[in-house]
Amino acid sequence: EPPENDHGAKVVGYKVAIRLDAQQTDRNGPAEWITLCEQTKSAVPAYVVTDLIGNSSYTLDIHAVNKVGPGDGCEYRVATAP
Repeated sequence: EPPENDHGAKVVGYKVAIRLDAQQTDRNGPAEWITLCEQTKSAVPAYVVTDLIGNSSYTLDIHAVNKVGPGDGCEYRVATAP
């Protein structure tokens, strides 16, 4: 959903990031945030994330973007089917 308050500046897109832990990457160490898209091409709040591992959980962080830049993020926990 779009943010409750755009503070007078129209939302032009969304920044999308995903949190990956060591099991979901080839790296050892703590989980890390990976930016998937700095700004979607439209303000329609839809984005397809590809190449996820089946039967896994992910955390996505979504930020509305306006002419000032990205706003506060909103985290969503999602799971993939086996």
